Amino acid sequence: MPPLITFVARLSDGLPLVANTAPNSNEVTQDHKNQAKDILRGLGGTRGSARMSIDTNNQLIFHYLSVTHSAT
Repeated sequence: MPPLITFVARLSDGLPLVANTAPNSNEVTQDHKNQAKDILRGLGGTRGSARMSIDTNNQLIFHYLSVTHSAT
């Protein structure tokens, strides 16, 4: 199954920069979007794992990948 929601966010503060919902996905609710944003805010400023999957209480799994690019 493809991702239902995709966010690109700034890790320093969890600010969502881009959001995309899968086409024809009636399964995504505002509650799902808010939960994803809360998780992103919780990750803000952390130096945790570069990859992780978080199993939520409503049978969804939130996957994240942290990529750092340095300006040259």
